[in-house]
Amino acid sequence: MARLDDTHYGTFAGTGRWRDDKGETHAYRVNLYLSPRDEGLGLSFVHEFHEEPDAEDIDLSLILVETAPSLLKFEIGPIEGRGYQTRHLVHFDIPMPDTMVETTYLFDNHGNCHVWGSSQSNADGNHIMWTETLTRTDY
Repeated sequence: MARLDDTHYGTFAGTGRWRDDKGETHAYRVNLYLSPRDEGLGLSFVHEFHEEPDAEDIDLSLILVETAPSLLKFEIGPIEGRGYQTRHLVHFDIPMPDTMVETTYLFDNHGNCHVWGSSQSNADGNHIMWTETLTRTDY
């Protein structure tokens, strides 16, 4: 097992699309920033829901602390999330009070990041999943 490869740290931008179990789907813009930390990994992202004027954008920053080789944990207020990392992948779960959120980031050797995630229940109570295609912007 290993930490995320140094070549994957940096700034990424692109688009995502979510879909729910009722058939609704919308695109959104994504900015992602990854940084190495002594204690693990810094991960920040912004989701801009430009197709949904009433939706609030999401702006989240996490410090994923390495608790053992490749294993991560983090806190969002009173919530403790867990995850893992390899040279080309980061995954984490967030056990929210009423749902479970999980996300996977897969990095290729061409400056791209592919993201998949899901939540058992979104704000409308629907099962939801998303995909994102991001490109490195800070070469």
